[in-house]
Amino acid sequence: MRKKTRPMAAAAAMMTMNKSHRALPFAWLPAVACMVAGLCLLLVMVAAMPSFAGEGKDPTKDPTKDPTKNPKAPYALIEGTVWEGTQPVYGARVKIRRSEKKKAGWEMTSDRRGEFAQRVAAGKADYVVSAELLAAGGKGKGVRTAEVTIHVNAEERVDASLHLN
Repeated sequence: MRKKTRPMAAAAAMMTMNKSHRALPFAWLPAVACMVAGLCLLLVMVAAMPSFAGEGKDPTKDPTKDPTKNPKAPYALIEGTVWEGTQPVYGARVKIRRSEKKKAGWEMTSDRRGEFAQRVAAGKADYVVSAELLAAGGKGKGVRTAEVTIHVNAEERVDASLHLN
């Protein structure tokens, strides 16, 4: 059997190509060093953040216990209906706040049946529920309001009935 040989010019060209394109040993080392440095920098930044390190957290404001942010947290439910005479009121602005605070913590609008509902944190607390309805003109004349104080003991449902003046 005869051995196939390449022409001499092709073999010479192959040798020169291999010599000129030879990979340098450890050419990948700078790329790996950059990746390691980037990972170290990322770890330092993550460790310095207060949310990961535990610094700067207020233990009294635990978001895991807030039922509006965590659906699995224990909660009490404040439900109610806004009335005008014997008719439910659609579109009344309802505000709920803790009795010791001045600013409303929750705002909503009553639905077509005059009803509203809000989850609040479970535990002993007093809440002030207020409703207001602007007159048809909406310029502040003829504003009707109602307000009631509600006490919540634990995980429970509390119903409120607001009768507009």
